Amino acid sequence: MKILDINVKNVKIPVVFESSKVMPVVSLRLVFKAAGSSQNGKLAGLARLSANLLNEGDMKLGSAKFAKELEVRAISLNASCGFETFCIDLNCLKEHFAFACGKLKELLLAPNLTEEILNRCKTVTLGEIAANENDFDYVARQGLFELLYPKSVLALPSIGTKKSIKAITLEDVRKFLNEHLDLSNLLCVLGGDIDEKQTKELASVLEILKPEKLYCFDIQQEALDNSKKLLEQYSNFELILENHKNFDKFVKENIDFVIYNLGYLPKGDKFVTTNAEDVEESLKKLLEKLNSKGTIFITFYIGHLSGKMESLELSKYLESLNQKEHTILKFTFENQKNNPPYVVMIQKN
Repeated sequence: MKILDINVKNVKIPVVFESSKVMPVVSLRLVFKAAGSSQNGKLAGLARLSANLLNEGDMKLGSAKFAKELEVRAISLNASCGFETFCIDLNCLKEHFAFACGKLKELLLAPNLTEEILNRCKTVTLGEIAANENDFDYVARQGLFELLYPKSVLALPSIGTKKSIKAITLEDVRKFLNEHLDLSNLLCVLGGDIDEKQTKELASVLEILKPEKLYCFDIQQEALDNSKKLLEQYSNFELILENHKNFDKFVKENIDFVIYNLGYLPKGDKFVTTNAEDVEESLKKLLEKLNSKGTIFITFYIGHLSGKMESLELSKYLESLNQKEHTILKFTFENQKNNPPYVVMIQKN
């Protein structure tokens, strides 16, 4: 077994690879991290329902014809989700690997997301939920989770509830798949009667997936130029000359990770600094768009007066946030003098 790296759109995708000639078969698993039921948000069952829809073929052939093309070649293609991960498994004879990769690419490119398919999957899921209501072990276990983890994703069943399943729309499914099936959080496992050169087949499939995008905001062009130099080997970023309080004019998707570097630009104009009012305004918007378990890091520089005042004002706002909705930690230097910077971490529960 070895770890390979394949480069797709300037993103390195780790591939756990092992070749074995014992049987003429190939197995591939795509593992999307932080994409399971933990990312359901307020719609319990969304990840699982999205996986079920992904098992319904593509838009061109539909469910039956797509399944038939796989069946006649003994190809198994299945999507599923756990608590933290969303997985797509592909198993086939080695002579059909190229064809199977082509079908996987077609599926990811245009899944069969129609109202008819959504309603059919909902009906099946609602039937499973009804059956679970008669499973006393399941009911007891779910009741325990509700007591242990109130008002969190752990308190809700991964399959969803009758209310949440009925509320899920086709747009919710599209949004979930678009936001979570991306290159930046992907791990691949590939093994069987196959050699390393055939990872090119895998790379051709992954090319249709998008990498997560990094947005950089600053009001000084010099700062953006510095960022560009640091990111020159990547392509999945956008540099925006704008106050961060206006980020929502540019970022339409939900957000997983944010870094604030407050104060003034090193070696720049010390009179051009961030201010508490704009930071607080942007934080309020960000917390609305932040995914469950999404994280914000804020670095405060209190060695100058404006930075000290900014930290005091923002501390009042951070202290006002509901502890049931957000976990906030403060990281400080214990052995540095002269007012060293400190970092605050905010995680959405």
